[in-house]
Amino acid sequence: RDGEATCLAGNHDLFVTAFLKKPAECGAQWLENGGVEALASYGVDAGAPGVGLRPLKAIRKAFAAALPPAHLAFLETLKLFEQHGDYLFVHAGVRPGVALRKQKVFDLTFIREPFLSDPRDHGFVVIHGHTTSPAPVVRPNRIGIDTKAYASGVLTCLVLEDDAKGFLGDEGYAPIQLQADAA
Repeated sequence: RDGEATCLAGNHDLFVTAFLKKPAECGAQWLENGGVEALASYGVDAGAPGVGLRPLKAIRKAFAAALPPAHLAFLETLKLFEQHGDYLFVHAGVRPGVALRKQKVFDLTFIREPFLSDPRDHGFVVIHGHTTSPAPVVRPNRIGIDTKAYASGVLTCLVLEDDAKGFLGDEGYAPIQLQADAA
């Protein structure tokens, strides 16, 4: 749709909102998975993993004060998935064999297996990230586009327009080449 963008929630986004509500339940896991860096970007010192973290309640209080209300509002309005025609866009994937309306938030934002190795038709092609690979992974039922941009410097640009299906890169447009399922 012209001029519209849909932003999807991923596991790290959910960590932020969960931490603000119940820091004791998810704080340690979030801090070990990018939370310290996220907090630092807002000027909040969480301490250093392995050296000594500040108490979770103190970190939460400082973060709540530092996080602009517009940022929190944005995080709270993120969608879990977006479907367009034969494509489902989601952060991590889907639980195979479970109808879309019955998918759990955890699966949409955290799943790896059995989703990644399941060859079944899900009723749509799942476009997902979350699981990194050196290059996009194209299967008949899914396209994984997480090329670890934060570390690799490679941001994958998938083109799905009319009959054009491919990737934009340094060399221009490259049509999708279907990869055989791993044996």
